[in-house]
Amino acid sequence: MNGADDYDRTRGALWTLDAGCDRDTWVRIGMAAKAAGLSEDDFVEWSRQGANYGGEPSTRGVWRSIKPSGGVGAGTLFDAASRAGWRDPRKANGHVPPRPPVTNGAARPASQAPTASEKMPGVDVQALWDSYASAPESHGYIRAKGGVAEGLRVVPDDARLTISGHSMAAWLAVPYRSIADGTLRTVQFVPPSEAEGRKLNLSGAPFADSAFITGSVAPDGRLYVCEGIATAWACVRADYHAAAVVTAGVGRFLTVAKALHARWPDAQIVLMPDRGQEATAEKVAHEVRGAWVPMPDDALPNYDAGDYAAAHGDEALADLLAKPRQPETEPPCDADASGDGEPGGVLLTRAADVTPERVEWLWPGFLPLGKLSVLAGCAGVGKTTIAMHFAAVVSCAGSWPDGCACREPGNVLIWSGEDDAADTLVPRLLAAGADLASVRFIDGTVDADGRLQPFDPASDIPRLAQRIAALGGAHLLIIDPIVSAVSGDAHKANDVRRNLQPLVDLAASYHCAVLGISHFSKGSRGNAPVERVIGSQAFGALARMVLVAAHDDASERHVFARAKSNIAPDTGGFSYALEQVDCVAYEASRIAWGEWLDGNARDLLGDVEQDGDDKTEFDEATVMLADLLADGPVMASRLAWDAQGAGYSWKTMQRAARKLGVEKRKVSMSGGWQWALAKGTCAEGDTKNPGLSIVSPSGDRVPFGSGRSLRSAPLDGSPEGDIAGSVDSSEPGV
Repeated sequence: MNGADDYDRTRGALWTLDAGCDRDTWVRIGMAAKAAGLSEDDFVEWSRQGANYGGEPSTRGVWRSIKPSGGVGAGTLFDAASRAGWRDPRKANGHVPPRPPVTNGAARPASQAPTASEKMPGVDVQALWDSYASAPESHGYIRAKGGVAEGLRVVPDDARLTISGHSMAAWLAVPYRSIADGTLRTVQFVPPSEAEGRKLNLSGAPFADSAFITGSVAPDGRLYVCEGIATAWACVRADYHAAAVVTAGVGRFLTVAKALHARWPDAQIVLMPDRGQEATAEKVAHEVRGAWVPMPDDALPNYDAGDYAAAHGDEALADLLAKPRQPETEPPCDADASGDGEPGGVLLTRAADVTPERVEWLWPGFLPLGKLSVLAGCAGVGKTTIAMHFAAVVSCAGSWPDGCACREPGNVLIWSGEDDAADTLVPRLLAAGADLASVRFIDGTVDADGRLQPFDPASDIPRLAQRIAALGGAHLLIIDPIVSAVSGDAHKANDVRRNLQPLVDLAASYHCAVLGISHFSKGSRGNAPVERVIGSQAFGALARMVLVAAHDDASERHVFARAKSNIAPDTGGFSYALEQVDCVAYEASRIAWGEWLDGNARDLLGDVEQDGDDKTEFDEATVMLADLLADGPVMASRLAWDAQGAGYSWKTMQRAARKLGVEKRKVSMSGGWQWALAKGTCAEGDTKNPGLSIVSPSGDRVPFGSGRSLRSAPLDGSPEGDIAGSVDSSEPGV
């Protein structure tokens, strides 16, 4: 066989395998494909076929992280393919896919644009749906929930579709069609029994304005808007004249309700929230002039109409549905309402009209749902790594540091103004055991002309809310750094409150926990931890929970603690360590949680931090610079932002660089300068630099990332490396 034949043989083996396999298997196949001589484009093209495809940037990042001598050989690919039914063309005449042109990620000229047969869409929803047979009434989930099979299909037993590591064979398929025109948008999969897992959504096919409707729609009839299909079936059984609309989550109530109101303006829209989601339902009812039916006050969280029917019967549910609550369109005409709605009037709400609500938690006592929380600490304590651990727990319903189980898996959204997803964040998520199919990075926005623009947390939160609604909601949103959400002066309380309000509103509207990452201000050791959060004290005041992290510069001891909360205890925390995971395909850090710690945050941080008097500003800047460079070279322009955010002048950073023996080099003739530690600098146990204490090579060094958004004092120009020869400037742009 010639070289082309060898290539076709190898590529044929790869394409025999299921690209929707679990993450570990997928990485191992990639390692074997690389060892067999396939290209990055081959791996990306094959990976696209998996229903759990994580996107091109992530896929290319994983490929590039695979070491050539990773310990997995080409034989692994051929062995796996043979077990999957592949026939080796060396032994028999077998079909292999045609060889595509190799582009190594570069765009092809228009003359080489892919043909229709070459295009690889993420998923053909209609073709997938057409391959399924109608669901029988005997399907386990339909029978268990007292439902009907009309409009549903079932995935064949021999189907190879997998989502989040689960085979969809024999799962119920629920179609979600556009309310406006009936176009099939996506499919949700329901296991035969609840014991077999949770509902899963088809990757690469967003919900948009879609829903599943059961029952008969009358233009002037009643439409029950439900989170899940079991609730919808119960509503239609209890009120057979009505139709029920399935949204796949309370986060899509507003999108679906508005679409229904636009399609059938005379219909009565009745929202059916699970217990704990009444506030969201009431707000949506106001928007569409609808109503809502709350579950009993003594019901447990997430109790729904289907549970009510199962416990009390369909007739009892019918009685409940007959008494929906209507939003007040006008204030009551009494003395309390005097002036309400008038220009210049003051709005008053009687306490008797406010329904008490209990706080719900993502992590009980630490991360509240529907609220803003802040995690702050000095550079190098692993704040981002901690946040990635939280994301991993939410994505796969793992365990929190106290052993408490996350109630259910959910979507996680991450915006990072500093760290790269491919080489930093995804490896850390993998090291923490995350289900990457449930984690999404906020990459940017598209303007009116169709051009891609960077995402700006200070102005794009409303558009982000729309995407969260289209996803069906999110459990956790991470903003790193939180000061990026402030377009004005981060040190002025009014600017901070005004700019963070959209983020606070988003958290409440979508019942999502929002975690903002921040930094401690310079020279604040020994102060109350909440007062140490950089910027205005409004950051700490607006957050319902402030978490802090610190480490001992002379050891590997770290502490994580609650510093402020008005909805839970504000004392106690955990010890933790930063572990470096050296896998074949990537290297990353992760958190190893230790014991519970009693005490307030000020005392816990004081146990590991040296007093502020023990170090000069120069010494602290030197430690910070060593932290930032510990993982490899960093552009000087980025260091300048970090230095400004921490309150250090560029001249101080240059002095620190000279003390550390930092090497500075020009990246290219037109590029900027890059700084790096000389080999052997700052090794653990170094006593030559007393201002450094110890910089352990095993510790995770997370660059401080808030400086990029301190818009109140922008830097002009870019810092260069130093200052070659006799030039010695204190300014970064010279």
